[in-house]
Amino acid sequence: MSKVLGEQIADSIVSVHQQMTVTSLRFPGVNFDLSYESFRERWRNPQTRANGFWTYIDARDAAATCRLALEAKFTGHEVFIASAPLNCMLQPTLALVREYLPRGAKFKKVSGTHWSCVDSTKARRLLGFNPKHVWQDYLKDR
Repeated sequence: MSKVLGEQIADSIVSVHQQMTVTSLRFPGVNFDLSYESFRERWRNPQTRANGFWTYIDARDAAATCRLALEAKFTGHEVFIASAPLNCMLQPTLALVREYLPRGAKFKKVSGTHWSCVDSTKARRLLGFNPKHVWQDYLKDR
């Protein structure tokens, strides 16, 4: 609710100050454990991450996205979601959705098996967002 309210305030501000740029960034599940060892505990109970749709972003990638937002060349207010391109679990995303989300939940599947449940396409396109830190690069011995 607070995100939506903040975004509505930003829309209101840029409607008056039309040359202003306001960026709203949505970071699902910021991971501050740079070793990713805490993910091993997550894997034991995927249901605990169902509310966040098993989505995350590394704190370093979130920080880089903040810099990109500051350097962005647009006017008005834009909302961006930035996340890792894959889920934070060992199971394929579709299996997680089927097991832990209510029947009939609507989602847009993208290519691959472990796709993220949020779409960072807009952040990639307008900000140049390109996540560099994913758990698969840190936890080779699953």
